[in-house]
Amino acid sequence: MPGQWDDLMKLLIRLKPQHLVSWLLQEAIVQNRLSEEFKITMYADGLFLVTQDNLPFLVHIEFQSKSDMRMGERLRAYNTLASQEHDYLPVYSCVVYLRKNINVTTSPLIIKLPTGQEICRFHYGIIELSKLKAEELLQLGLAGVVPLAVLTKNGTQPEIVDTMVSRLIESKEPELLAILFALGGIAFPRGEAQEWFRKRFRMFHDLIRDTWVYEEFGQEYFEKGLSQGLEKGLSQGLEKGLSQGLEKGLSQGLEKGEIRGIRQGILAVVQVRFPGLGKIARAKVEQINSLPLLQDLLDRISQVQTIQEAEIELLELHNEKTQN
Repeated sequence: MPGQWDDLMKLLIRLKPQHLVSWLLQEAIVQNRLSEEFKITMYADGLFLVTQDNLPFLVHIEFQSKSDMRMGERLRAYNTLASQEHDYLPVYSCVVYLRKNINVTTSPLIIKLPTGQEICRFHYGIIELSKLKAEELLQLGLAGVVPLAVLTKNGTQPEIVDTMVSRLIESKEPELLAILFALGGIAFPRGEAQEWFRKRFRMFHDLIRDTWVYEEFGQEYFEKGLSQGLEKGLSQGLEKGLSQGLEKGLSQGLEKGEIRGIRQGILAVVQVRFPGLGKIARAKVEQINSLPLLQDLLDRISQVQTIQEAEIELLELHNEKTQN
């Protein structure tokens, strides 16, 4: 609570506001006295206590999907409040722009009086995903940034999407897979490309539905993507939904692309249903360049019930390849 000295000084301010302002800035004229109570409720996207070289500081992250020409001022407000709340530790603030073709602010934010006198210079980090290459994120080996790669300049290329999906499946990160699918709504425009992306996720429909990400954001972010057009295919079985999706979505692509897609589909099914066979499955499917053989294996590996049956199917694939 304010002490007696605070009360006394506030009385002085109320009595002679212009005198005090003139003392500080001779040419400034008081127009109105404003409320001294700051009613601020702000929620940052991410705030972390970190150490570097054993020295503590805070890291503040904001994700931005639309233009905001006051982004610098917003970050400065977050930065100041965060420091105040945590023993006045220094704070590194960074804004990550999710979309391309939006207005991006520049750092540092410089604030000046009408006289030209600089009173604040605030530096912050800026990352524009649309100006990065997907490889710059994928090569970090950090699963948490893999979903963001779809928003990079080449993140919508089929081979990049396949790499992202495979990595998240192999690292058993269904929540991140769900986030990747949701971000695809930003990355892929309406049309054939978007339809292909949706169908690429058909086989993971049940996996994504079981995540807390889906439970929390499902209605807004996933239902229109996974449910529209996917429920129908999945109702006939995962294997049929996948094969139809790949067949239709990739029908205009090269056969090489189709083979790659079917391979990824087989490996994903094995990883989810029979993770112990992941290595042998990868070794087998990489040896097969026949699209019909791979499609047939996808059907069969999706129908078997035990790991023993799955292993037999993989071995029979090798025999069929030898006979052909």
